[in-house]
Amino acid sequence: MMAAQMIAALTILVTIHEFGHYIAARMFGVRVDKFFVFFDAWGKKLFSFKKGETEYGLGWLPLGGYVKIAGMIDESMDKEFLNSEPQSWEFRSKPAWQKLIIMLGGIILNIILGILIFTVLNLTDNEFISLDDVGTDYKISEYGEQVGLQQGDEIIGANGKEYNRLKDLNYALAFGGNLDVKRNGEIVQLPVPKDHFKAANSFFYLDGNLRVTGLSKEIPNAKEAGFQKGDEILAINGQKYTSFTEFTNLMDDSKTDNAEFTILRDGVTKTLTAYIPENAQIGIGIDNVINQKYKRSKIAFGQAINYGVKDAFNIVFINAKAFLKIGQGEIKAKDSLGGPIKIATMFGAKWDWTKFWAITGALSMVLAFMNALPVPALDGGHAMFAIWEMISGKPVNEKVLEVAQLFGFFLAWQGHPGKGRAFGVGEVKFKEPILPSASAVTFQLD
Repeated sequence: MMAAQMIAALTILVTIHEFGHYIAARMFGVRVDKFFVFFDAWGKKLFSFKKGETEYGLGWLPLGGYVKIAGMIDESMDKEFLNSEPQSWEFRSKPAWQKLIIMLGGIILNIILGILIFTVLNLTDNEFISLDDVGTDYKISEYGEQVGLQQGDEIIGANGKEYNRLKDLNYALAFGGNLDVKRNGEIVQLPVPKDHFKAANSFFYLDGNLRVTGLSKEIPNAKEAGFQKGDEILAINGQKYTSFTEFTNLMDDSKTDNAEFTILRDGVTKTLTAYIPENAQIGIGIDNVINQKYKRSKIAFGQAINYGVKDAFNIVFINAKAFLKIGQGEIKAKDSLGGPIKIATMFGAKWDWTKFWAITGALSMVLAFMNALPVPALDGGHAMFAIWEMISGKPVNEKVLEVAQLFGFFLAWQGHPGKGRAFGVGEVKFKEPILPSASAVTFQLD
């Protein structure tokens, strides 16, 4: 299921990205020889058809896709066209500004897709609890206590700027800063550590209960005790909890013993008794239900667009900052980068459409950012040469392009043996294809 979701997301992203290059090339009369979703590695493909001068097809290796643009030096290193005079339908014969647009076409569509996804997510889940409405009605987490948060503090923003959504606050503090709170009528700044993006916990918890989302067939304890999907767990052995951590602690306290669970079902309070084994698992899936006492702020259509743009570019901000911090040695690459397996596990073993689109939107922005890096063999590298041509007034020497492309192979992902401009799971490769996905997706899902 994880692999299926990753492949589905990549298929969407690849198709959109490559279509951006394709449509820009065709708009300026550049011939596109091939447009493939997935790689036709070693010349093998599931199917293809030719329409006009372009072969459209589906490869067998589901880790990317490509377009083959005529008259362009790319990682296929196909240089036969250099032996003939430039043709009007070739990439090399076009003015620099058109080359630039063609190279940026995929990035632009990835950004548009990311904004569209996050806008729709804000429209479908159009309620949130603002920090203003939370006020001081919360329970401080252990992490919040470490930061210096005190009961009665009103969280107003970060780094001197006010925020209304906790999500935006987390983005602002991803790599440290100051949490701004109002304490006894005065503004107090609490220093947040530089590795905040790794913190699994928030600064505080809202009042709420855990709700049963499903029952396990392999672990029958909860089912035998009479649990049903939709039950809200209010207490264990008469003890209430205010966070998931406290809930798990109560479960641990009752290991290898029977425990009484106070639940709320259809407005009626019931007590169920279940045996808690050594691993503290009774066979239930749970999620959090926040108390209805908190006011929900509605997101209007215009706000959804605004939040969609903000959410999308927050992804870019996180990843740009992560690369800078890695370069400065302030954070380890392993804390912010993840390969295909790590990306797949983010989707989870259950197909959740909201989570699927949130991750896909985040990856769309991540891939736009990665492709924009001025590295030869990436879109940003080609764009860099087009910009140089616009400034100097003459195209970059073809030998220079060849050498730059070869150099790019040491940095760029080259996990496919087919020809064409590549786009795949990771556009930068060290020991494995990588994406700065951990920070981006984790914060987006928060």
